[in-house]
Amino acid sequence: MINKGNVSAVLQDGRAVSVKPYTGESVTSPLVVPFFLFKGLPVGTEVVYTTFPDGTGIVLARMDGEFNRNIPGSVKIDGNLTVSESVNATDFETLVASFNEHTHPHPYGQTGEPE
Repeated sequence: MINKGNVSAVLQDGRAVSVKPYTGESVTSPLVVPFFLFKGLPVGTEVVYTTFPDGTGIVLARMDGEFNRNIPGSVKIDGNLTVSESVNATDFETLVASFNEHTHPHPYGQTGEPE
């Protein structure tokens, strides 16, 4: 069953939450927080969630439609990346170095570093 309630506690460094259902039932067991909501569900946030017969469950969405746009950890993309606005880097020097220090294969050997 799909339920609605408010986050009552943030657990496991934001990887889980407990929720107080609107139905007046007791607070849920810890519910899994999906990666796109990680650290984006402060206490009081209205959420929709589901629970299973074994007592586990998962938060499905925030009721306000917002989500945490920061993905913690490393991100691997298998395929192309298209950016329509801009690219920002916390460590701009590392980003520039990665672009400036790379080489390319060439029929007569590797190219040098970009000038």
